[in-house]
Amino acid sequence: PGTLEEPWQTLEGARQNLRDYVTATGIGPGGIAVYLREGDWLVSSSFVLSSQDSGETGRPIVWRSFPGDRVRVLGAQALDSGWFSPVTSSDAEWNRLPVVARGQVMAADLTANGITDFGQLRYRGNGDRVTGALELFADELPQQLARWPDADAHDGWQSHEDEQITLYGDPVPDVTGTYNAVGTRDGVNYFMRDGQVNGQDYYLYRHTWQYLENWYTAWFIAAQDSGYPSDDHHWWSLYNQDLGTFNPATDQTGATGNPTTIDPDAILWGFSLINQALSDTRFTVTTDRISRWVGAEEPWFFGFWKWYWAENHVAAASIDAGAKTVTLSEEPNYGIADSMPWFAENLLEEISQPGEWYLNRSTGVLYWWPPGDVNDLEIMVSMLEEPVLRVQSADHLQFVDLEFGMGRHDAAAVNYGSNVTFDRCRFFGAGNDGVRMEGTNHSVLRSEVVDTGDHGIWMKGGDRPSLTPGNNLVENTDIHRFGRWTWTYLPGIHIWGSGNTARHN
Repeated sequence: PGTLEEPWQTLEGARQNLRDYVTATGIGPGGIAVYLREGDWLVSSSFVLSSQDSGETGRPIVWRSFPGDRVRVLGAQALDSGWFSPVTSSDAEWNRLPVVARGQVMAADLTANGITDFGQLRYRGNGDRVTGALELFADELPQQLARWPDADAHDGWQSHEDEQITLYGDPVPDVTGTYNAVGTRDGVNYFMRDGQVNGQDYYLYRHTWQYLENWYTAWFIAAQDSGYPSDDHHWWSLYNQDLGTFNPATDQTGATGNPTTIDPDAILWGFSLINQALSDTRFTVTTDRISRWVGAEEPWFFGFWKWYWAENHVAAASIDAGAKTVTLSEEPNYGIADSMPWFAENLLEEISQPGEWYLNRSTGVLYWWPPGDVNDLEIMVSMLEEPVLRVQSADHLQFVDLEFGMGRHDAAAVNYGSNVTFDRCRFFGAGNDGVRMEGTNHSVLRSEVVDTGDHGIWMKGGDRPSLTPGNNLVENTDIHRFGRWTWTYLPGIHIWGSGNTARHN
């Protein structure tokens, strides 16, 4: 009957009873509260509230947790720890695992336990919103799809604080080689090449100067040790505070090529570097690690393939270990360029640290190095490929002290309508956005958005040509670890339209 002692058992049941009540009696002064009790409400389709579920001005419909209860509405399914068993030396997968992972990886047959909808890994990135595939969560934290290099791997970056720097690349004349720190310029070390080039000593140094009231900072490779280079010799420049890849002063001196302080074999902040771009879908690498991936079922690659402001996840079409060549299944945005960063992902062969996992979609077996005893972890997989909560053309609704998440799409979507408020809510583990709201006078207040695949919050409202305000608001909200899947153009808060506000976040 919907009493405290005998509550409704489903969200849909509460919604229907609320509709019947409002039809029969209307909405009294102060509005109506629907209390959700402690626990998880697992939804297999969006929980939808539409115009017939609206409140009225000064008389809102409030969906909220019962005082003291923690309530989660999830687009996920729980995995039983009993489904997992260790991968042993008698299993075919044993030799595919890195040595460090042998004896650490567990396997669970999802298909045998009724989970068969794995979704699809899709080409995505560069601002595109693409519905995600099944993801694994442990105690609400998204686990890392197995990758190489690991996200925390970093080896080979050279700094101006070093006593010695090696230049790589194929410049003409050849100014690559070893440079030793011999003093300071511009407040930092400057370096002299070990050996002359065309009878001249070459230096690597930083220079800061003012021109037409603007200040500039650049690193130079030149046959002088300070100042802006003279054109009586070949030189290269890098307009940046930090070291990296230099550009030749071709027009002035005829210098060519791009000397760089980046070791082509370096692992930089979880990325390897393209050795050579052969086409817009093919590239070579320097690592022998590629030989491990030749027999992999579904290898994918992520990269900033041509520019640092455009990234894509792309499936591999083929891998040639002998030629150290990768062919992608389709062209990334803008193609491929030399020396750009990439990593390989979705590989059983690269489960190399706690939290990494891989799902064989043909067999339905999930492999995972758990970050603790599986019996002590809450284990979930995302299932729902639509928003966990969808508010469609509704008005005067409030959601208070509720949590939404762990679906493959948005945690909550508000389409049109007005005066929909989320207060002290939490949106987590979404495959796409935490909150996506369009309309007028909507708000997210005192809430948390975390671990989303794309945006933290996207809001749209108002009319730009007429400057009619939307009056949507995001305030006092903690938004972090967004952009897990799409790294560019999808910010923590995306404001679209006119007269919308984000403050104190």
